[in-house]
Amino acid sequence: MWFSASEGNEGWADQIRALDPSGKQRMLLRLPGFTRLHDVARDGRVLLSKEEWRGELPFVGPKNAKPLDLSWLDNPVLCDLSGDGNTVIFSEVGAAGGSAYLLYLRRTDGSPAVRLGEGFSGAISPDGQHVLAITADNPARLVVLPIGAGEARFLSNGNLKQYVAPGWTPDGKQAAFAGSDGHGWRFFVQDMEGGAPRAVTPEIAAPGYYEAQFISLDGKYVWTRDAEGNCWLYPLDGSAARPVQGLQAEEGFAGWGADNRSVFVFRSDTYPLKIYEIDFMSDQRKMIKEIMPEDPVGLDLANSVRVSPDGQHIAYAYSRSLSELYVVTGLK
Repeated sequence: MWFSASEGNEGWADQIRALDPSGKQRMLLRLPGFTRLHDVARDGRVLLSKEEWRGELPFVGPKNAKPLDLSWLDNPVLCDLSGDGNTVIFSEVGAAGGSAYLLYLRRTDGSPAVRLGEGFSGAISPDGQHVLAITADNPARLVVLPIGAGEARFLSNGNLKQYVAPGWTPDGKQAAFAGSDGHGWRFFVQDMEGGAPRAVTPEIAAPGYYEAQFISLDGKYVWTRDAEGNCWLYPLDGSAARPVQGLQAEEGFAGWGADNRSVFVFRSDTYPLKIYEIDFMSDQRKMIKEIMPEDPVGLDLANSVRVSPDGQHIAYAYSRSLSELYVVTGLK
């Protein structure tokens, strides 16, 4: 049997390997980048493709109407944008990030990125001094990474095995996140100084991998969907939840508005990419930005969008997939 695979900590499969009936493996071919095996003919010819999957991370703000590309390595995925629009957090999930993924901070002035540690999702603390990250371990863990000097520290898991949608309460004293014990998802808060996670919602649908910061800026509500996909605002004080109208099933969360009565949302599967603001009180929605990358070749989904509370700073990430097909002879 012939197959494509990686060896070690590579992010993409870069080898064609053979497996005999005894279970012994050997390498037939190794090429740089992502290699996909499609077919093997009876005469030994091999049909394979070289794939180029690249991520792009543009940023637009009041000082740069033309998008500034904040991409760093081969496949950055946006995790968070600071409230002042000056900093992005992104995870490298391609070949450069390896199987554990790497978390980076980069200023939106275009200065060099700073590696923070391992993690596939992260959220900036209100004071801008730490990032709450989710590791790629199995089971996953929550880790607090310092921005600058300091040591990383892990939070207690309780009985949780999976995490998504990291965030903070506005005072920075509690971590906020969606978690699963293997039987269902809920939203939790957890004291940064210790203690177990505390559920603040009933069972919910799992948020997207790169959504973040679901707690409102005043610390009163958490925005999330129930198991049927309906959107709700759940008060952290335990009072009655209220439904959110006007949200489409395909739309993802992009941030809270400064007035605490609106959120920004986007739909990832269509271009131009449209970003809307939904007002909870009036159930009205308005488009605040329409984005279309200049080069449409190989354009894939937008995987995350973050909007600052004032709606003036927008960072987004999308992927581009290119492929070249080859016939290879001489492999044995």
